[in-house]
Amino acid sequence: MKLTKRAIDQASYEGNGTSRDVPWDNGLPGFGLRLYPSGRKTFVVFYRTEARQRLMVVGTYGVLTLQQARDKAKKILIAARDGDDPLRKRQNAARASTVADFAEHYLERHAKPRKKTWQADERRIRQYIVPAMGRLPLEKVSRDDVGRLYSEIGKTKPYEANRVLALLSTMFNLAISWELLPAGSGNPAKIPRGTRFQEKSRDRPVTSDELPKLMASVAEEEDPFVRAAVHLYLLTGLRKRELLNARWQDIDFGRGTLRLVDTKAGRPRHVPLSRAALEILGELPQMVGSPYVFASPSKEDAPRVDLFKPWRRIRRRAGCRDLRIHDLRHSVATWLADEGHAAQFIQQALGHQSLQTTMKYIHAASAGPR
Repeated sequence: MKLTKRAIDQASYEGNGTSRDVPWDNGLPGFGLRLYPSGRKTFVVFYRTEARQRLMVVGTYGVLTLQQARDKAKKILIAARDGDDPLRKRQNAARASTVADFAEHYLERHAKPRKKTWQADERRIRQYIVPAMGRLPLEKVSRDDVGRLYSEIGKTKPYEANRVLALLSTMFNLAISWELLPAGSGNPAKIPRGTRFQEKSRDRPVTSDELPKLMASVAEEEDPFVRAAVHLYLLTGLRKRELLNARWQDIDFGRGTLRLVDTKAGRPRHVPLSRAALEILGELPQMVGSPYVFASPSKEDAPRVDLFKPWRRIRRRAGCRDLRIHDLRHSVATWLADEGHAAQFIQQALGHQSLQTTMKYIHAASAGPR
């Protein structure tokens, strides 16, 4: 196909959730557009060097224009034709980089293309990792450096400390496999399990006493999209990103369903929408130029990243500071179980791959306060 702005805007992922979908440009051989289930689009270039095939990311559509990406791709292809290996040069430059530099490389090469929760990785990198060790050369990071950061976070947030540790472990494993660290390098984030912070289940439903206060607090929010999002979480049991990534084209108001393309299970599913949910969606304005129901207020053609700030206000006013958005999903499981629905029905409603996961939701809910 001929890559044009219109063609790129209209293009959408057509794979099975794990396969690569790259329409190639018939104007510049080797230049293409990689499409992701999440809706993200990146420019890529394919070339061969020393009998090796290379697929190199040029940049993200929206950050780069089509012409800017095409110009960059031409330079890469010319360099490859002359015997250079641009991807190897990029990797070698990353080897000599700081932790902050490598973190950006990790987000672009691994997290954003492969992880539905990449925003959580980005937040933890910005909030914890870069301030603590961002200026250190990647290969100079020691187990003591990681241990100090881990202990500092764990003083008040043991769960978060464990997530940051897991993220650092993944990052260093990838740095080793990408040959950005010397051969034989150990992973400084490998801390014995027996010395890690213990976690208690934080899942709990909204109690009957909290619900009226929560709804009153939601009503005080000025942003109609925030009010709608909280109500829809309670009406549908959707995961946080499933709702925020919802697109208008995937809502069938006639049948009363929402088609989820980018699911945790990796395959599309249709979520039934109640009359109340359809009314809320029908009253929301559509942002011009954005396909998303909950469009980003700051980035063109992107969904909202999260609702952290408004949710923090809502739960503070309601007097339930420990309540998370994810707990609304547990609340739906609780209410369905209280109404006598079978576990298999709840499993299907919440989109769980296994019944065992659903049973954990139900058991956790039944053990909590009502």
